[in-house]
Amino acid sequence: GKFDLLTRLKRFVGKIDLKEAGFGFVITDELEDDIFIPKGLTLNAMNRDTVLVELTTSLDDPEGRIVEIISRNTKYLVGTLKQKGKHYIVYPDNFKMGIIASVKKENLNGAVVNDKVKVFLTKYQSDGKCEGEIVSVIGKKSDPGIDITMLVEESMLKSEFPEEVLKYAETIPQTVEKKDYPDYIDLEEELIFTIDGDDAKDFDDAVGIKELENGNYELGVYIADVSSYVKPGDLLDNEAIERNFSIYLPDRVIPMLPIDLSNGICSLNPGVLRLTMACKMEIDGKGNLVSCDIFKAIIKSKYRFTYNFVNKILENDEFAIKNTSDELVDSLLKMQKLAQILSKNRQNRGSLDFESKEAKVILDEKGNTIDVKCLERRISENIIEEFMIKANEAVTEAMEYRLLPFIYRVHEKPVLEKLEAFNKIASRLGYKLNLKKGEVHPKSLQQIIEDSKSDELKGRIVNNLLLRSMAKAKYTTENIGHFALSLDSYCHFTSPIRRFP
Repeated sequence: GKFDLLTRLKRFVGKIDLKEAGFGFVITDELEDDIFIPKGLTLNAMNRDTVLVELTTSLDDPEGRIVEIISRNTKYLVGTLKQKGKHYIVYPDNFKMGIIASVKKENLNGAVVNDKVKVFLTKYQSDGKCEGEIVSVIGKKSDPGIDITMLVEESMLKSEFPEEVLKYAETIPQTVEKKDYPDYIDLEEELIFTIDGDDAKDFDDAVGIKELENGNYELGVYIADVSSYVKPGDLLDNEAIERNFSIYLPDRVIPMLPIDLSNGICSLNPGVLRLTMACKMEIDGKGNLVSCDIFKAIIKSKYRFTYNFVNKILENDEFAIKNTSDELVDSLLKMQKLAQILSKNRQNRGSLDFESKEAKVILDEKGNTIDVKCLERRISENIIEEFMIKANEAVTEAMEYRLLPFIYRVHEKPVLEKLEAFNKIASRLGYKLNLKKGEVHPKSLQQIIEDSKSDELKGRIVNNLLLRSMAKAKYTTENIGHFALSLDSYCHFTSPIRRFP
């Protein structure tokens, strides 16, 4: 009849991350390190279940066993229907599930052997053999893109919009009439354009540039004014906050907003009027922000550039230059020059640039993988990155100055223990941090990244280890600065079509 604290009993509550070999790790807020659970001591927990763990070792190298499954994360099983004698069994495509589900003939719901199905679990058993009912047939094994569809279903992502949300979206006009927006500045005639990936369909941001008489630059960043169409508490807003962001998969996009908005009226498509939140910045020759004006504007994008095409222009490809107006080429050259200035300014203050390789999966028309390419970040990608960082910085400073409530994008300083662990390995490779004062400036980390670039293998190891030592960036209403960018304040102003914050 008495109570005690779980931690005094060496017990902790957390979520289990199962591995293919049968062991797992329990992630808990109470401990810095995850608790290792050996194979056979998982109590048939399923991936991401909330469990109670009892430690069997010390806290220095925590290991334990699961003593109770507090709540199941998995209500559905997605897999392939098979038949064994008179019994129907669904085997999961995801090895982490660690269970199979038997289904009675009357609960097949039209499914046949080898169909990809979704099963609602009606009964959990301690040996990993559950019972369930098939709620939908997802498709055949040979269907194009079935593997991605299975991942989407298994992750419980909302891939379809409710009918009432789609109907509401259809009521929103797909054109902008200037007379309806008298408080918006008319910038239709200004040279403004977008630069995005080859397969992009939702354009959050457009850019424009001028060189001023005093030698400074006027950089315009124009962001889709989604909030003119999505109002707090309406159907679109409620649906978007449930989704939180758009998800980009190899063969499809699961958008945060219905297509009528994400690819339509909110997208800064070329040749049509669009509502934007404009951020016009005067920037000097050292990359410092001289002044900033933030206002509502109507724009008409003059061109839809791709990163590849802009790179060709800036790398002196004759065909690309010949097929682009002098005015546009001139703007791109100015942008290249300004981006280099902004990049140098960022480096001087200690901003970190991690070398991360991103893969792009190339599919054929049937959804089969035919190639995997390493995406390169070249001139045009760097231009847009620098401009978006500067706009986000300028907007945050403006909000701070006005003492307004705001959602910041923050990045905490790395934990000293993680930097010490990094130092042990990095020092053997010839790179060492000075941690005598108990903390480190981003410039010191930047120097190590730069020094290690001369050796490709060492550089990759140092880069990955250092990246793992960093805290995760997050959204919060409390401004604690952005360590990796070496900024006192930062936000995500630039992608409202695909990020709810």
